[in-house]
Amino acid sequence: MKGRTVNMKRIFSALCIIIALAFLLGSCGYNDYRSKISKALGIDIPSGAPMKSIDTHGGFNGDGATWVSVGFTSGKNPIEQIKNNSDWKQLPLDEVAEFLAHDLKIQLDKGEASLMPDVKNGYYIVIDRHSQKNENDDILGRASYNFTIAIYDTDANILYYCEFDT
Repeated sequence: MKGRTVNMKRIFSALCIIIALAFLLGSCGYNDYRSKISKALGIDIPSGAPMKSIDTHGGFNGDGATWVSVGFTSGKNPIEQIKNNSDWKQLPLDEVAEFLAHDLKIQLDKGEASLMPDVKNGYYIVIDRHSQKNENDDILGRASYNFTIAIYDTDANILYYCEFDT
């Protein structure tokens, strides 16, 4: 009887560890997005900021899009960091950013959608992540795209972020 009690304790302990790990790993998803976006864009995203995300990566060679929106309270928005970062530009979008944000589409369950919503007031950044990029290269003239685009809507205090890989 004693051996059976020891085995039951081991099984119970193992189940508790598995459940704890499942909760721990499940809660890390948004924090991963938060730190990834912060690092990519050079801005701090406070914990607790509401987020929505869609990730269609997972296709051949990791093709797809990661789309995240982050809502900010007026006291914790990144506007000063954005204004002080020369990589961010004030809207309206330039020709390349306009094409990337609104003419490229991602496939969703409900059909196609533009990568970014139409934002009137705010700032944007485009980061070329193509493996063979150079300064004289036209991002639109390539056979494949690997870029990050983000738009910060100053009216709604929402950051829209998209990584696009083909």
